Amino acid sequence: MYINDEYMIYDLNKHRYILTPEALEKDYSINLAQTLDTDDSSDPERVPELFLDRCSKIIYTYIYSWASERDKTEYIIANEKYRETIKDAMEEYVYSLLLNNKEPNLLFSGKTIADLELPPSVQNILRTSGILFRGKYIILDQNWKEKRGIEY
Repeated sequence: MYINDEYMIYDLNKHRYILTPEALEKDYSINLAQTLDTDDSSDPERVPELFLDRCSKIIYTYIYSWASERDKTEYIIANEKYRETIKDAMEEYVYSLLLNNKEPNLLFSGKTIADLELPPSVQNILRTSGILFRGKYIILDQNWKEKRGIEY
């Protein structure tokens, strides 16, 4: 179902993929530990991890804003089929934040997720993949929840 590797992990408790700092280092030559301001943090080593977790949450919140059946959407986008799209969207989002000189620490400013918009490039990645879906899923196996090993 879901896949963990050195570039992206699937958090079973949060029901979402989270990018690793190694993915950005490999694909974009971005070292988040050096790029992000960690001066105000009590745990500077965790800032890149927390930053990427928040980016993941923002992307998934956007996806779920389209979904009429969140639990089924969670199940479907956890599949390997959409893994690369989720990775591309997260990398593009981080790159866009850094490229446009938007303050990356804005993600920790207390603003609600609804106040943080995804750039059009990220929206297009999600839209063209078919992840953004407002309909009902009717072709799922009756035991889809058990197969995932997670109760909703």
